[in-house]
Amino acid sequence: MKRLMLAFAAITLFVTTAALPCLADGNPEPICDKNGCQKPPLPQVASSTSWQNLFNWVTFNTLASQCTVDAGGNIWTCGFTSPSGAQLLLVEDSSQTCAANGICSYSSYTVPTGPGYTQYFTLGSSTGISLGSTVNIGCYPIMLSQ
Repeated sequence: MKRLMLAFAAITLFVTTAALPCLADGNPEPICDKNGCQKPPLPQVASSTSWQNLFNWVTFNTLASQCTVDAGGNIWTCGFTSPSGAQLLLVEDSSQTCAANGICSYSSYTVPTGPGYTQYFTLGSSTGISLGSTVNIGCYPIMLSQ
């Protein structure tokens, strides 16, 4: 029951920031590169898949630290621990948006060095993506992982 309550609390955090406009719009997660972000064609990542992945992230992992927001009030982070003991960090930038034409804004996030994060997951990915010293973040949360 405690895990379910924590899951609902974490989901509520992201719904009350920017996740709702991004996830509820029925559009898929953006694909970002150095030139910006764009949404892929619809069936690649449906809104229900995004919500399911977010639910899985916060339900099957343990909240390890209080969710925080940066001084600017935009970068939200929540620390989690996986069942195997790996440290995870859920990150989003609530100031970023996706326009009706599918172009999404993003910011560059410096990956914390202490925990040794090596990969990240997007709401549409089931396998980790290699991580450098920075990663593009937008209104869709990502999960950094060891």
